[in-house]
Amino acid sequence: MIGQFDFDDLVAGLIPFFISRQILCGSGRVGIGREGETAGFQISSRADFFEAQVGLETTLRRPIVNTRDEPHADPAKYRRLHVIIGDATMAEPATLVRFGSTSLVLGLIEAGLVPRLELADPMQALWDVSHDLSLSTKLPMSDGTSMTALEIQDTYYSACFEHAGDDADTTEVLSEWKRFLDGLATDPRSLSDSIDWIAKWVLLEGYRKKENLDWDHPKLALIDVQYHDVRPEKGLFYKLEKADRIRRLTTDGEVEKAVVSAPDGTRAYLRSLAVTRFSDSLVAASWDSLVLDAGEYGIVRLPMSEPLKGNRELLEDRLAEVHDSQALLQALGVDRLKTTNDERGAK
Repeated sequence: MIGQFDFDDLVAGLIPFFISRQILCGSGRVGIGREGETAGFQISSRADFFEAQVGLETTLRRPIVNTRDEPHADPAKYRRLHVIIGDATMAEPATLVRFGSTSLVLGLIEAGLVPRLELADPMQALWDVSHDLSLSTKLPMSDGTSMTALEIQDTYYSACFEHAGDDADTTEVLSEWKRFLDGLATDPRSLSDSIDWIAKWVLLEGYRKKENLDWDHPKLALIDVQYHDVRPEKGLFYKLEKADRIRRLTTDGEVEKAVVSAPDGTRAYLRSLAVTRFSDSLVAASWDSLVLDAGEYGIVRLPMSEPLKGNRELLEDRLAEVHDSQALLQALGVDRLKTTNDERGAK
């Protein structure tokens, strides 16, 4: 059991979702097949490299649902879903829908409300969806019917819309998800400002027709790579963004602030504080612990196994006048320190 549901239920709920999700947040790729042996363009950059439905591997026999067991928190209370099937999205709307829709579907699975869909051949369906730019391929289901990736996504969306809360974040995700589904159903090119595979496809098609190139021309493969160059002065994605051909959900100022300001509501606040204010005595920082050189107390490991503790609301006032590691540990209530590694945590 994981939480209040079987792992098999998690797998059953996620596989059709992940297979069809690539139409919303694929990054696009020149070439069909692992080595690009067939000329063409496909929706996902990763789909051709997956070989199994479920498994632990991440580089060989990549699975749609990965079973790596690294909660980075109290293992008696938490699990972390390790998702390796998602493409690296550049467009902010696609990133929002990628994470937001997945979160909502996980909520359905936990509540026992996820749609009961089962593909007859999940691996073939994964590849078929990626290779079908028309989004019209009918995927055989185990009950003898068939559905397109769009129809599968619409089924998940409808269930989330029916059962999800009405907070602002959920409303935004559902709105964008619906906008994507409507656009893909009527005119996929209308989403070239929001979905990476479409933005890249439109860019490549324009260049291909201008230069009269076939899909196997090396210049197109180069453009494919240059789209993702993370250097703003080099990346083609950033050139599109600068030309207002990519829709933004944030401002440059918000991004710059996020680089140096951790989220206030989680243990990331304490970790960030340790890195910035106590860097001279910080030996190591990870997801679930800090290791500090506490002077006369020696090297002390401070566990942070609760993701929602160590946040600004709990600690800002308490640590306002704290400026060294010993005072930090005392302020956190870590008493009776030893000169060996102490694994008492902050309360």
